[in-house]
Amino acid sequence: MSQYKGIRTRTWFDNLYVREYVNQPYDFTDDKNINEEHLNTAILDWIEYIEDTGEVDIILLEQYKEEFTQWSKRHLDAVDQRIKRAMKDLFRKRGIYIPFNRRESITEQFISLLDLDK
Repeated sequence: MSQYKGIRTRTWFDNLYVREYVNQPYDFTDDKNINEEHLNTAILDWIEYIEDTGEVDIILLEQYKEEFTQWSKRHLDAVDQRIKRAMKDLFRKRGIYIPFNRRESITEQFISLLDLDK
């Protein structure tokens, strides 16, 4: 298996982060007016936090659930695909099993993680 490539080292990160960074709270109760920039920023910030703290396994899963419990499928669908792939790579490298060739989309796999142990 290849080495995990941190979020800050990905070729697209600087351009996307600078272009879309929004430092404001987001209203997750408004499922009709989804702001992709807010969502992308939230996930990028979370991935950076996890990379910096080194969370793994069950602690990582609990952190994920705590951070993304309010996110709907529509919210996760709106996130940039490159960011979702990076987060999926992070989960795999940090001990959260997500199959490679699955019939579910990445979004559906993330929703399944939220529902784990319910």
